Amino acid sequence: MDYGGNEEGAERQRKIVKIVDNYLLSLQKPKEFRSNQENNYLNQKDLAFEEMVALMEEMGVRNPKKLSVFEFQQRIEHYRKKKKSNNKG
Repeated sequence: MDYGGNEEGAERQRKIVKIVDNYLLSLQKPKEFRSNQENNYLNQKDLAFEEMVALMEEMGVRNPKKLSVFEFQQRIEHYRKKKKSNNKG
């Protein structure tokens, strides 16, 4: 990058980019990722998936764990739209 030959300006820009970058990365971090904690991020995701699988089975989807990611997401979207339209009428 050209900062007009001003090394001080270039260093200042690098520091600003690093601060912003660190801030944006911190927003993506799960609150609790340690595996020794009962309520960690991975356990929460696993539980949410299992709950969704149970709901899909209750709705008549056979073997929802064998669906592709696309198929799984499409079933979820279908049920969301269905619920939304049922709530309107």
